[in-house]
Amino acid sequence: MTPENLKLYDILTEVPLGTTGGFMKADILLIKKNALGKIEDTIIIENKLSQGTALTKRQKEGFGAIINGQTSMKIKYDIKLNDNDVANYFNKDFNLTVSNNRIFKISDAGTDKIGNVTINKITPDSADMT
Repeated sequence: MTPENLKLYDILTEVPLGTTGGFMKADILLIKKNALGKIEDTIIIENKLSQGTALTKRQKEGFGAIINGQTSMKIKYDIKLNDNDVANYFNKDFNLTVSNNRIFKISDAGTDKIGNVTINKITPDSADMT
């Protein structure tokens, strides 16, 4: 994704997504909408301090469901794009379509060096979903 492409996405943080046992928070949620306001693309990014940091129990539930064929996750609470917005970006219980090839884990090994950043798709092989 280029910086120009990234400008087409709204960036939301700490978005609560329902799981079978409660909810998980998507650290970063990128949403691309068309001119009519219809969602065209959704990307979830999980930010971890190190590449080896395990997913939480709720993240395993949520990401595991998507990896195993579930195509949407329910927004747990009302979400605003900015703190001063009057209208919600997402209302509670909105079903957000999520593709299993659009969920990623990013880590930086606790440094500010760009060379230490790793970005990987979350897959059954890359994360212990048990």
